Amino acid sequence: MAEELGVRPKYLVGNRLESVGGYEHYNERKEGRFHNAEWRAVFVGELPTDNLSKIGFNDDEVVGLYLCSVRQAAALLEQTDRIASALKCSLPKVLEYWGIPVKEPTAPGS
Repeated sequence: MAEELGVRPKYLVGNRLESVGGYEHYNERKEGRFHNAEWRAVFVGELPTDNLSKIGFNDDEVVGLYLCSVRQAAALLEQTDRIASALKCSLPKVLEYWGIPVKEPTAPGS
């Protein structure tokens, strides 16, 4: 989080992130002999409103940040054709942490 957004644990409520699980991800491109196998850990932390100004993008990997209510976040899962695989697989874990049941999506490529 510090690397991607410039947010340090001391900016979070309770000064910490909580693990909510993770998932395996694999994709390949046969034409380029590219294989990507990884474990993606998912964490939840609460950033108080007065610390929103601490967010900054340190490299070119993050283009933007979308803030919405928990219910609006759940609706994002219905946009299956326009949602990144990482969000599609991690968001259900975060929503369930908040007590909002959702169906676990099938991991891309499976």
